[in-house]
Amino acid sequence: MPLGHRFDTLHLRYRRPVFEEALAVAEESGRARLAAVVTDLLKARAFSARLSLARSAGPAVRDERGGPDRARFAELTGAITRAEGRGSMAEAHRLYEQRAALLLKIRAVDSRWHLIRDDPPFDPATLTGYLAAYGGGPPDGRGRCVALSLYERPGAVLALLATPDGCLRMGTRRLAKGTRRALDAYQRMLDAPVQPPEELDFWGRNGIGLADLVPTALADEIAAGGTCLLSPHGRLHALPWTVVRHRGRHLVRDTALGIVPNLACVPALDHRTDLPLQVALLGVTEPPAGSVPIPQVGRLVQVLARFLGPERLLGDPVVGKAADTAALRALLDSGPPPADRTAVLQIATHGVRNPGAPLRAGVQMTDGEVETGDILMGRMCFEEVVLTACSTSFRAAADLGGGHGALAGPPPSAPQPLELAGDVANALVHAFHEAGAAFVLASPIPVRSRLASHHSLTWFAHRAAGRAPLEAARRTAVELLDADDAPRQVGNWAGITAYGAR
Repeated sequence: MPLGHRFDTLHLRYRRPVFEEALAVAEESGRARLAAVVTDLLKARAFSARLSLARSAGPAVRDERGGPDRARFAELTGAITRAEGRGSMAEAHRLYEQRAALLLKIRAVDSRWHLIRDDPPFDPATLTGYLAAYGGGPPDGRGRCVALSLYERPGAVLALLATPDGCLRMGTRRLAKGTRRALDAYQRMLDAPVQPPEELDFWGRNGIGLADLVPTALADEIAAGGTCLLSPHGRLHALPWTVVRHRGRHLVRDTALGIVPNLACVPALDHRTDLPLQVALLGVTEPPAGSVPIPQVGRLVQVLARFLGPERLLGDPVVGKAADTAALRALLDSGPPPADRTAVLQIATHGVRNPGAPLRAGVQMTDGEVETGDILMGRMCFEEVVLTACSTSFRAAADLGGGHGALAGPPPSAPQPLELAGDVANALVHAFHEAGAAFVLASPIPVRSRLASHHSLTWFAHRAAGRAPLEAARRTAVELLDADDAPRQVGNWAGITAYGAR
């Protein structure tokens, strides 16, 4: 539900110094289990509490989200879009207020919110047991899966590595001055209006590798495994982890990488990957008036439809004028996953980033935008989502609306910034997770359309051949690196990242 980042911030505002003190004690005494529990409480707390129910909810919980209130919510959202399109801001303001009141009513009966009263459960033994049963990975006998949690502290990064043998190890890497400067410069570059492709490959451009952020012994152990489930922290989320290097070699050549908000989320983001695929294709070739058409999206959908064939498609592809907000909302409300297939949703369009209003980021349809706050209210059948769009996993660090979010009412006339105290999961990718997706392919940074389309086609080819989503993403990245691994070329697609645990 919306406002999770507000709950996290209010929860941590006065408790954070206590947590930080506990973390310092854990670090000094070598108590890795305590450090893991504390860092997880500082990362995506509200998100993991909701996810633990959202991904396991039965039909009774799902039914709460249907009915006249949700229909009325969609009507108001459409009316707001039309009013803003006409320039009738007074009417839009009135409709925002109506939608805010309705949202409070919807939120009050959503059982996922009840969990926010308690901290999400995290048991290191449960995590390592999950890793022990994981299996899979590249077909070279190295199917071992590990989980890495990072927590940036002043001048250093605390790393926690969970392994399938039941171990939980901790180490701290002091950041070199050059690494700190590179991180600062990368963040400034992402905040600029235009990002040069050669600067988007953070690792290749700066000569920085995984061992510059975590102890070398931990980096070696990660590189020796088949899969790494990684939970970054703060500005580290925006790094292009798909192309991270270790000892001069791209890690993804041997190790599949999956990004997770925190360690508690890992079991909740699991799903079956051995079922036949059923794919829904949605491509926006004609964005709203004033935007440049995207003919390459039409070509991508056409090629994908031919490759997948009717037996793997969930209905006809939705393109052109049909790719409107109503079409996407219908897919978001498509119900529980099928028992005999893995449903996959492909969305090709423009991604819209809004650094000051986390819940107003979204994706463009032909008649307007569908926002993050709207997406996470869905209950969809799709367990895998492929977003061929820019900046669809960008995380905001502040909410200029004071934490009320896009769906709680009209934006304030004067900015009321709420600095977010927790490492909140407020990106579009997390909204799809909450709507039912276990795996999302997205990007925190801009990607170039030609290579984004090529990446999607290659991923679907590997996925249709029976590879798990993370392994399909790994193989896709390797093919692109084999074609050209120069930082300028890699920067065109470096941000495309696999979010999930399988």
